[in-house]
Amino acid sequence: MLNRLFYGPIFGQYRVPKYKELISKLEERLETASNRPCGWNDLCNVDVKMLDDISWIQSYIGPCLRRFSDDIGVKINYQLDAGGWISCYNKGGFQEAHQHFQDVSAVFIMNSGVNFAQFYFLDRHSSDYPDAWLRKVFPQQECGSSMTAQDTYRPKLSTGDLILFPSHIYHGVSVHKSDIMRKTFAFNMYIHSVE
Repeated sequence: MLNRLFYGPIFGQYRVPKYKELISKLEERLETASNRPCGWNDLCNVDVKMLDDISWIQSYIGPCLRRFSDDIGVKINYQLDAGGWISCYNKGGFQEAHQHFQDVSAVFIMNSGVNFAQFYFLDRHSSDYPDAWLRKVFPQQECGSSMTAQDTYRPKLSTGDLILFPSHIYHGVSVHKSDIMRKTFAFNMYIHSVE
C-alpha cells in the first residue's frame, strides 16, 4: 500500500457574493490610499497602496471565510491583521515568490483580462525529488483542478474571486503583459480560535 507523508498545501477559491460592490469600495479607497514604502516589496515591480483600516471588509468576505472553514471541516474564528493593501501592476510588473508570518493570507481579484499577470503558488518541496522521478515516475501529479509535474501552480482566477491559503505557502505574481493595470486587494489574518 502506498502512503502519503505529511499534509499537503491547501487553498480555497470562492466568488465574493457582492464582489462588484466590494471592487467599487476598494476603488474609492485607492484614490486616497498611501503609497508608502513597505519594506517587503523591494524585490518586485508593483505599486502598493496601503489601507490601514480594513475592518469594513468583513461583511463582504464573511461568506467566503465560512465556506473555507466548512471545506476544511472546522469552524475557524479569524482575526484580521492590522491592514491590507491594493497591488497595482503596470505592464512589466510582477511580485516575487514570498510568504507571510500570519496564519491565513487572502487575495481578492479586482480585475482580470487577456495577458494579465497570473497569481501562482510555488512548491517549496519541488526539489525533494530528482528530475527522473518528476519527469518519468511521476509524470503527472494532482494539483488543484489540473494535473502537473511542475513546481508552480496557477489557479484560474477571475474578477471577484477570493483565494484563501495558509500564509506560509510561497506565492507570487508572474509578469504583467497587458497595458491595462492589474489590481488585487490582499490581507492577512490570524486564527483566533477553532471550534
